[in-house]
Amino acid sequence: MKMIKIIEIVLLLTLCCNNKFSETTRKAEKNYPLAEKIEILSKDIATCFDEPIIECWDSFSSDLDSLSIAISDEINKSYNPQEIVQKVRAVVFDTLKIGFDKNEDRVDNCLPQLVFKTRTGSCLGIGLFLLLLGERLGLPLYGVLVPTHFFVRYDDNSCCINLEPIKSGESFDDTWYLNKYKPDNRKLNNLTIEQLTAVTHYSIGNIFLTAEKYDHAIKQYRSSLDLWPDFTEAAGNLAVALDLTGKSSDALKVIGKIKNLSESSSELSKNKGILLLKNRLYEKAVKQYTTLLETNPNDPDVMYGLGVSYFYLKRYPDARKYLQTALQIKPDLERARQLILLME
Repeated sequence: MKMIKIIEIVLLLTLCCNNKFSETTRKAEKNYPLAEKIEILSKDIATCFDEPIIECWDSFSSDLDSLSIAISDEINKSYNPQEIVQKVRAVVFDTLKIGFDKNEDRVDNCLPQLVFKTRTGSCLGIGLFLLLLGERLGLPLYGVLVPTHFFVRYDDNSCCINLEPIKSGESFDDTWYLNKYKPDNRKLNNLTIEQLTAVTHYSIGNIFLTAEKYDHAIKQYRSSLDLWPDFTEAAGNLAVALDLTGKSSDALKVIGKIKNLSESSSELSKNKGILLLKNRLYEKAVKQYTTLLETNPNDPDVMYGLGVSYFYLKRYPDARKYLQTALQIKPDLERARQLILLME
């Protein structure tokens, strides 16, 4: 406890001296590739939000410098990975008191410079802040992505320690994440800087999508896929955004390019079925929903989609069978009821 208090005092004193970092000093620093990527992304979206996304970047960068200098001596004295991780965790969550906010639809929860400013963030926002601090300190910190979640890992090739952003940096082993988030075909791999940037573009795209700013969302999803072509979630949401702008044929092309779609989210597979119907590709829709039914035998939406596909193919006995089953499971499927009445 005494060591942590010393770190806190040095940290606070150093943060008060940010103005001593001159532009010359900053130019002499080595490059920080992840920080550079996030800064470029921030500049790209700065005019789309009211928050001071880029205005606070320079002060944030100086604070990161100060923070890393304040704790670097203590970090360098430690040879035990557990001690190193604990010191980083203590600074971020105990000294700075950065807390978790589950609202992922706010840009100030997503970008690390705003997380530092407000002291709250989403799992991605807090994770990015940890990674940028680790980059300054030369620590082997990596981001890891699982469905609907993001966390940070210390990995020096001999020791792996996970830091959980929503639980103040508490450590859980990989089994905990596998059981809780059940990733399909993605192992708990360390992300590259390009993939981290892709995830950030994707998250910003989701903010735009929720705000119904579809063109901005499409741009972010495309930027994400440029960096990580196999990023299934970005492709799926790009298809959704395209469909919402009336470009269902383009959306179908995007979905069609997803590798191993059957091993990905069932929601993505359902989206493909919907897009096939919208493009009047009914035979292909039947095949898509039949495949989905094998792994989702009691899903009323899948049965409804299959029933609709048969309806438009004028295979009415099959259509009635699946639409009636869908109604039994989900009685409020009014459209299914209407189609059944049309066949009587």
